[in-house]
Amino acid sequence: MAFASCTRPPFVACAENIALLYFLHDVPTPPSDNFIKPPPAGIAGKYTLTFQEERNLVGALAFLSRINDNPNHICAIAILEAITTESLNVLIAINKAKFDDGNHILQQLKDGFESICSQFSQAPDSIDSDVEGAVFAAIISMCSKRILCRLRFTNTYRKATRQPITLLLQKAMALRSVEPFHTFMERSRDVIKFAESWKKQETPDKLGSLVRSIHHLSKTSGFQDVIETISNKEMDPCSRKYLLNGVRKVARYFEAARFLCNLSKKHPSIQRLRFILIKPPLSAFEETPAALCTSTFSSMIARISSLHGLQWNADRICNILGTNEIEASRGFIGQTNKILLEAKIHAEIQLILHCETNKFTLQPRVICASKDACFLCNAFILTHGKLHVPRHHGRLYPAWRLPPVLGTAEIARQFILILENQIRDSIENSTL
Repeated sequence: MAFASCTRPPFVACAENIALLYFLHDVPTPPSDNFIKPPPAGIAGKYTLTFQEERNLVGALAFLSRINDNPNHICAIAILEAITTESLNVLIAINKAKFDDGNHILQQLKDGFESICSQFSQAPDSIDSDVEGAVFAAIISMCSKRILCRLRFTNTYRKATRQPITLLLQKAMALRSVEPFHTFMERSRDVIKFAESWKKQETPDKLGSLVRSIHHLSKTSGFQDVIETISNKEMDPCSRKYLLNGVRKVARYFEAARFLCNLSKKHPSIQRLRFILIKPPLSAFEETPAALCTSTFSSMIARISSLHGLQWNADRICNILGTNEIEASRGFIGQTNKILLEAKIHAEIQLILHCETNKFTLQPRVICASKDACFLCNAFILTHGKLHVPRHHGRLYPAWRLPPVLGTAEIARQFILILENQIRDSIENSTL
């Protein structure tokens, strides 16, 4: 085992491997959907929800949990079924570098989700269109800031306002005015009409009507074909991509309301969801002495090369990367110390820590964040082996760390092997 000879604490070795891998490249693997492994039949029968229902519910709630576009407010969701009370508990965590980070967002989410679920009490035995409308209105109220960002009607966290969805639709309409696109034209006009109505009176009801019209547009037969036939000369690829993704994502707010109502008809426990805010213990955020990092860039390369029988050294890798060993060592040590002192514990990792600490009878089966999992979260979840994460974007965020309590477990040692293997593959294949 590669890690066996290492005397450093596992969470320190983990930080060093992350720093080295990030030095090699920041996208170790391409974006991908994860394979769905059916749960064992004996265990599956004890759950109220099927695996696919849990996956869909977690995905919907995770999507709704992105209530603003601040990248520091990424949340993750898991469903915990309680056998004794026959209830469904929604576990919510948020990325944290410090103990108190994001607590106000967590409380906003709890309040918003409880408001959504309270709409079911209007007609607990009959989920009709009125209840669906009330659920949708509660979703609009909770997610309005994020919806306006998706529509490009307001400045985003890091960028000035770009061309809004309505302007791009107008451009697409001007380019596609012939008869086969009649439905697209008609529904696009509706979107623009409701957008203008919202601008005159910025109320939740007006925003809800706009979202409904965008959902209607997304269901247009051949909608994607209409957009994709626009040439690069007529509309740049980024604008076309945004138009497709923007319409689909805004439409999801309406679809989420319908999904929750339909699922609650089959499982009344959905109407009584309990929302639990997960906050790691204060000990998870204890500062790590930088002196624990004793490795250098050269010693890391030499160790991994030796363990895997590779004929590589630090000078050769520095030449490929266009740097020198002094700069590489300075960057590696600085990045490692930054991880140990400043990095975040991602929401997905907090949920795993919570589950591992409490040893629930029916463990959550799916974990999903408000954006695709990063490379490190995905790799750790796969190493953990007890949870499914739907998709990952493949990008490595260096400001990521394991809490010390997880960083001393056997799973940390296995995770370090995964990172070392990825480093080996990167060096061996020269895909730097």
